[in-house]
Amino acid sequence: NAFVLPSGNIFVYTGMLEACETEDELATVLSHEVAHVVLGHVEEKLTLTSFIQLVLLVPMAVLWAFLPNDGIALVANWFMDQVVDIMVELPFSRDMEMEADRVGLIMAAKACYDVREAPA
Repeated sequence: NAFVLPSGNIFVYTGMLEACETEDELATVLSHEVAHVVLGHVEEKLTLTSFIQLVLLVPMAVLWAFLPNDGIALVANWFMDQVVDIMVELPFSRDMEMEADRVGLIMAAKACYDVREAPA
């Protein structure tokens, strides 16, 4: 596997290096990760997540004002995480991955790599 951090740093596990038999295979994996950076997927997710958390903060704070105990805070935090997962992670992650696949293959092809060698 490979992944990209919000800073744009791309990491590749050594297992990926061993699994890729050709330079073209590795190039398609790396171009996919570069596509995430170019398309701003990390920033997009973080912005949407922050917005949802901000919208949910007010009702959760009101709830906690009426029922001030640590259990309510834990449940509110869990609820916010679930809402973010349902509204951001589930619907957008697959779309972002497919977009990064498409753009990554275009970038790899423009860099003269054989995208037919892309791992399935």
